[in-house]
Amino acid sequence: MESEKFYAEQAEQFLKLAFQPKKKPVNRKTAGLMRGEKAVMLYLYDHEDGVTAGELSKALEIGSGGIANLLNALEKKELIIRTMSHEDRRKIIVTLDPKGRDDITARRREALEITEEMLRRLGKEDTSELIRILTRMTEIGDALYQEREGDREC
Repeated sequence: MESEKFYAEQAEQFLKLAFQPKKKPVNRKTAGLMRGEKAVMLYLYDHEDGVTAGELSKALEIGSGGIANLLNALEKKELIIRTMSHEDRRKIIVTLDPKGRDDITARRREALEITEEMLRRLGKEDTSELIRILTRMTEIGDALYQEREGDREC
């Protein structure tokens, strides 16, 4: 059982490293979701209290018009809910609808099961090394991105 827990934890870590929405473009249609909709839903899944359209736009690097179109499509599919902020009535907060949360939960569960099996077949030692290397690559990538962003501001 300790081995099962190891692979489950490593699968979570792998997905976090490999499929973070930040700085990752969405390139294709996926199981009924238009381009970008899955990224929005994944971001909202990780922000249960909700976010504004502006926060989504910035986090996913999608223009405000693109975010508006994505939110309209997701709302029409009854996957998100827009509500007025309690703190600032001028702001609209976007959250996942229960149907949207169930959809992403099912997708994540399936992805975790597949990833866990891949890692099990890879083996404990290689899995640990893979996670170590992916973590290091993420750190290096983030540092490079920050360096280049700093260059742009000059």
